[in-house]
Amino acid sequence: DYDPSGACTTGATSRFTCPTDGYYMVSASAENSVTACLFYIGINKSGVLQEYGVLQSVSTVNLISVASGIIKCVAGDTIQVISGPATSITGTTAHMSVAWIAPA
Repeated sequence: DYDPSGACTTGATSRFTCPTDGYYMVSASAENSVTACLFYIGINKSGVLQEYGVLQSVSTVNLISVASGIIKCVAGDTIQVISGPATSITGTTAHMSVAWIAPA
């Protein structure tokens, strides 16, 4: 909940907007809420998949997928959690943490 630069937006199109150039450590998780589907979690940078978790064949609800990585960004890039094979988190619970770790 700590966002000194106001870089986070929440809701259906939640994302983090990088305030400065650099390397960012990103961790994400999501929980499925439907059965009989394929499911994975991914981390997008400005709409392009950068990191992803294991693709699971889901037969029950409440399974969690995780992804993390160090992503090089420039100011204005956006980071977003997605679930696949869809491109949004509709119907799931998602969490993301982002930390700037070094200049680019």
